[in-house]
Amino acid sequence: MDPVAPSPTVAAGSLRALEDRSLASLDWPRLLSHLADRAQSARGRERCLEAPLHARVADVRAAQEEAAEVMALLREEQVPMGGITDARGLVGRARRGDVLNGRELLEVAANLESLHRLRRHLLTRAERAPRLAGIAEPIPQLTDLAALLRDSFDTRGELSASTYPQLAELRAAKARLHAEITRRIEEVVRGEAWAGALQDDYTTIRGDRYVVPLKAQAKSLDLGIVHDTSGSGQTVFVEPKEVISLNNRLVLADAELRNEERRILAHLSDVVGGQAGELEAGLGAAATLDFALARGRLGLDLDGTTPEVVAEPRLDAAAARHPLLVLRGLDVVPNRIRLGRPHRATILSGPNTGGKTVTLKTLGLLALMTRAGIPLPAAEGAVVGVFPRVLTDIGDTQSVESDLSTFSGHVRALKEIFTALVEEGGEGALVLLDEVAVGTDPRQGAALGRALLMALLDRGCVLATTTHYAELKALAAVDPRFANARVEYDAETLRPTYRLVHGHPGRSYGLEIARRLGLPGDVLDAAERLVETQEKELEALLAEQENEARRAREEAAQAARARAEAEAAARRLAERERELRERERTLKQEVARRFEDEVRAYREEVRGVIRDLQRRPGMAEAERARGHVEAGARRVRERIGPGPAPSPSGPPGRLDWSATRIGDPAFVASLGRTARIASLPDPSGRVEVLVGGARLRVAGAELAPPPDEKPDAAAPRRPRLPPGLASRGPARLEPAQTELHDALRMPSNTLDLRGRRVDEALDAVAAFLDQAALAGRDVVFVLHGHGTNALRDAVRDMLRTSPYVREHRPAGESQGGDAVTAVRLS
Repeated sequence: MDPVAPSPTVAAGSLRALEDRSLASLDWPRLLSHLADRAQSARGRERCLEAPLHARVADVRAAQEEAAEVMALLREEQVPMGGITDARGLVGRARRGDVLNGRELLEVAANLESLHRLRRHLLTRAERAPRLAGIAEPIPQLTDLAALLRDSFDTRGELSASTYPQLAELRAAKARLHAEITRRIEEVVRGEAWAGALQDDYTTIRGDRYVVPLKAQAKSLDLGIVHDTSGSGQTVFVEPKEVISLNNRLVLADAELRNEERRILAHLSDVVGGQAGELEAGLGAAATLDFALARGRLGLDLDGTTPEVVAEPRLDAAAARHPLLVLRGLDVVPNRIRLGRPHRATILSGPNTGGKTVTLKTLGLLALMTRAGIPLPAAEGAVVGVFPRVLTDIGDTQSVESDLSTFSGHVRALKEIFTALVEEGGEGALVLLDEVAVGTDPRQGAALGRALLMALLDRGCVLATTTHYAELKALAAVDPRFANARVEYDAETLRPTYRLVHGHPGRSYGLEIARRLGLPGDVLDAAERLVETQEKELEALLAEQENEARRAREEAAQAARARAEAEAAARRLAERERELRERERTLKQEVARRFEDEVRAYREEVRGVIRDLQRRPGMAEAERARGHVEAGARRVRERIGPGPAPSPSGPPGRLDWSATRIGDPAFVASLGRTARIASLPDPSGRVEVLVGGARLRVAGAELAPPPDEKPDAAAPRRPRLPPGLASRGPARLEPAQTELHDALRMPSNTLDLRGRRVDEALDAVAAFLDQAALAGRDVVFVLHGHGTNALRDAVRDMLRTSPYVREHRPAGESQGGDAVTAVRLS
């Protein structure tokens, strides 16, 4: 609920009343209510509603730095404030010697545990949040007291019999008496004297004593003591004579148990009272932390920043927005608001409903939020001074009951402001006036307004006022202390844009707005003829200025968009070029690695063959075979080594580009392989070639006419085995064409995407296809699972457009069904 604004008729000279009214006119209490909503404890909410407005620059800086620290911490994690209640009353009672009950003692224990958790959490983050850790450090470590209180109660909240064995004995004795009394009553009521006397067959308790329901007419039988009567009078509750003694013993047992429980509770309460000072200090620190955290949460909700705090009374904030409008979720137009340097007064003009008053209130709220340590809804880099007082005259203060007209109400408010400035001093005070000196003859009002503004500046104030008076708009031309600003209005649509423009006065657009609202045209035409020539010229000049400013802003916006688009395109091109270079480098490394792996594998296989042959005749032939394979391995390494040196097996000479066409084969010296040309040389002399299903960029100088053999577009070339050993070479040769559903799915030819996000999975598929193409595989599989089928559909869409893929389809039942996609490579 919004707080009620103080009456405008407060006694003149009461600075406190004037400041309260000024805060209410700026909706400061409403902002504090939003702040309190973000606190997590009762005491934290109290602190928020009473947020102090610091007056010292050092204190304001510290509060803003604290808020910045909180926002940085809250962006990463939450701070554990749960479980902390306003236990001041309980602690105070314990200090005075009162006995707290079990629920109250457990509440104290919960607070102690929560305080310990909060302190430990912040102290472990002291490097990131030194100010918060400094507040939490004095919180007392009363873990022994918390443990004592917890151990004293069981899970039902009753005093624990395991901790206090005497309670177990007393409770057991009481339970035995209950059982004995119940048994004895059952025996008694079965006796002959009770025949027909019972109203019902049950036992109950009246006044801590066991009784049975007896018919009213049977009470004369003198069967026991009557303790109660039913509402109808038909039943009396009688304590049988036979259990009177047992009931007496039960009352004594119950009293003894309660006395022992009270003694224990009194002891625990006394222990809590002995730690009352430390407890209250810890609760106070928690309230301070809650207040700081609430300010940080509000700053995050406002998308706020902390300003640079200076001693000079000034304010300069870019992209500033009214905080209450932001919290309402409105799309608020951000504006740069500045005041105090180099001009100490801003004359804010423009049409009604254009946002002048909202701008004025935003200015005041930014000044107050800075002093309260609340982040500002503005861009980074705001600079705000500490204004010792913020005094306002905003809104219509007329009152029929107090015999105040609009003009009289404004004059009274101004009188209070001047009185306060005389009594307290005006140096650095921020004065905000809405429609100064309005409500009287315009000429006299303009003269009075001009005199008032100059008098306020003479007293050291910094001020902003809204106005329609042309005489006040002209002050900036004759007095360097004044500057104009206007809220913009679209002359074509006759609607406000809510943009604030500094340096120019604004038109009121009174006649235009009246025309838009449907006032008769002949009336408006007559009004335009009655406007004085000088005022017409001024309005025309202002209109031209606004049009020029709008055109300049539109051109600047177009230029900024074009520049941003060009920069974005340049970034995309640079990123694409970087990706291609990286892809080329990676593929080259992959080709080299695979050649080296194959050389190593062939060498090991030949050594195995040689070992077999060494155990048989033909040793010399085996050694010669090993020599041939080693020589072949050396040739492969030379082809994949650094530098562009051609392979010994590569043909000499360079390509004749005048006779070369896209698709022709060419020998790539740096790879030692024959490829197909995918593009002609670019201005830098680089050419794109297709090798093993991969597209690479190489220097045109590396290409030579191909040897007689056909280009290998599927798999890296392996060294040939010597004659006589070919039949014992590696089993994996160029794969034959296989039907997709007949192919054997194995871990080595399957990519498992389960558990990955779509974007990660598509990157993995691209890399997998690169590797499969380089390895010369014919068929591979992609395991994506079922799930929501989003991953499956994304993978199949990618395969549909991949240059590596000849065809793909859901795998067969033996291969995994629709959870797997089978892929045949080109």
